[in-house]
Amino acid sequence: MSDLDTIAGASAALAAGRLSAVELVQDRLALCRRLEPALHSFLTLDAEGALTAAAEADAARAAGQATPLTGIPLGVKDVIDVAGLPSTGHSRLYADRKAEADAVAVALLRKAGGILLGKLATNEFAIGLHDPQTALAPQPCNPWNLAHSAGGSSSGAGTAVAAAEVLGALGTDTGGSIRVPAAFNGIAGLKPSRGLVSRTGTMPLSETMDSVGPMARSVEDLALMLDAIAAPDPRETARLARPVASYADASGTCPEGVRYLRLRRYDRLLSDGQLAALDAAEAALVATGARAVTVDLPDLDALDAVGTLMATSESWHYHRERLARHPERYGRDAKLKLMIGALISGDDYLLAARLRDRLSARVAGMFRSVDVVLTHPALGAAPVAPARPKVSFATWAHAGFNMQANVTGIPALVFRTGMEAGLPVGAQLWAKVNNDALLLALGRAMERQLAEAGALPGWPVVAV
Repeated sequence: MSDLDTIAGASAALAAGRLSAVELVQDRLALCRRLEPALHSFLTLDAEGALTAAAEADAARAAGQATPLTGIPLGVKDVIDVAGLPSTGHSRLYADRKAEADAVAVALLRKAGGILLGKLATNEFAIGLHDPQTALAPQPCNPWNLAHSAGGSSSGAGTAVAAAEVLGALGTDTGGSIRVPAAFNGIAGLKPSRGLVSRTGTMPLSETMDSVGPMARSVEDLALMLDAIAAPDPRETARLARPVASYADASGTCPEGVRYLRLRRYDRLLSDGQLAALDAAEAALVATGARAVTVDLPDLDALDAVGTLMATSESWHYHRERLARHPERYGRDAKLKLMIGALISGDDYLLAARLRDRLSARVAGMFRSVDVVLTHPALGAAPVAPARPKVSFATWAHAGFNMQANVTGIPALVFRTGMEAGLPVGAQLWAKVNNDALLLALGRAMERQLAEAGALPGWPVVAV
């Protein structure tokens, strides 16, 4: 991997004067032009805007006003607004919509000097599987093997980062939508603690579950992005004050004596490669000085069910008027999933919310006895992508332990820990609310251990 393919490496090269931001952005734009006919990561590529911002980044660096993100090429999932660019949610419903203002997280990336190359593909409104009859563009292809799924819903972010078209991206996660594409594309992704990163300017799917978070090629790069975007937003319903001045600094040293629990409830369903990847992750975790513990678990299946019910109800509430007026502009999968929410009564929703509160309290109690939980983000490597996906009512879980983090608001980190038949597989770590820095510290240390052990060979070479 070239040192210019990570945020940390490219930032160091820019700081040392080995290249300019304009040169770096030109290089990535050329890569995008070469790969996009095969990958379909981008819905909108803003070359002119990116080059203008790169020139401004070079001027800021010359004036001594650079941050680690100054001049770094980044992408944004198309449910997150970027002023002046189309913001469609990858749906014909919003085919002509342009954002009037930056989302808060986007504005913070710009303030830190990040260069936005464009808008990245997503599942329709971050919920519907690709429908060729209604989609604005083809679905992204996995850069490790173009015949395989890129995951969802932050699919374009996963493929663009894995192929190094951009060095980092903003995604959203309602039930695994950062973590599954991170796992399938072999990159790192963080669902931050609820309230740590603003969602203002993002198309809502579920007020209770939605998170905005970073995706990048390494856990260190996630920390650099989180430093820029973790800021309180008075417009947010959930606000969380960050406990550290710098996530990059706080995660640079891994604490010893961390207590961890490995979830094994569904090991029998995992592929051989996924089990091996989790074994490798556990060995790397133990090498940091962590020790295994046994704790009393909350009902994880009930958490998944509660989250699915609440998210389905809330997504229907957001879309119901638009869906009634323009049903033909929605893809079949998105339409059917949204309509399920109409079957959920107010009493059902309130019952689920009360159950969520009780179960979340049990999760908080669990984290008094354990610092992190190690589990899987998906059952194995990315499956083959069908030409026309069937409607799937497994809307949120992606067969991994994902929704639980959204329901409870805890942070969750996914990163590559191995390979299976030429495709990446990963591991997931959870921690208690606002302990994102610990996850990043452990992830960085574990990545170093895995790299030294030869478990992370190379990056994809896209066949074009």
